Amino acid sequence: MSAWLLCPARGRHWGVRGAAGLLPFATASSGLRVLLALRSYGTHQGGTWGTLGGAIEDGETPWHAALREAAEEADGLDLAGAEAAGSQRFECRCGWTYTTFPVRLAEDAALAVRSGWESSELRWVPLRDVDGYRLHPGLAQSWPELLKLIEAQAAPGTA
Repeated sequence: MSAWLLCPARGRHWGVRGAAGLLPFATASSGLRVLLALRSYGTHQGGTWGTLGGAIEDGETPWHAALREAAEEADGLDLAGAEAAGSQRFECRCGWTYTTFPVRLAEDAALAVRSGWESSELRWVPLRDVDGYRLHPGLAQSWPELLKLIEAQAAPGTA
């Protein structure tokens, strides 16, 4: 079971072992899109857009935590055979980390929120529009590097 980690720099972080999430992306007729989750107002940083993710549990790797959290949070997300297109690690000065794994999906399928207490909406967002969203501060800081990972993976000739 996870808990809050008190942080002198940012107040607190969810997940004493850190946290991890997936950033699914897919090619649509209009171009590349990423799946963002609107954090419910009852959660930490509620009202911001972030990834599907959460605390790393005892014995989990960041990758396995990200897969588990995504399955818990989104109905209709097909992660069979999913592979990460690299990862980006946000690290706070206190040592807490959040690892984000961009994951290419075959298509931007219709999805539904599984549990409304963590996320209140899921939305496929064109890459060019992500900067216009009120992003979770950690995702906002990580976005430039994540964008590079996604564009490199989605480039012609990459599988």
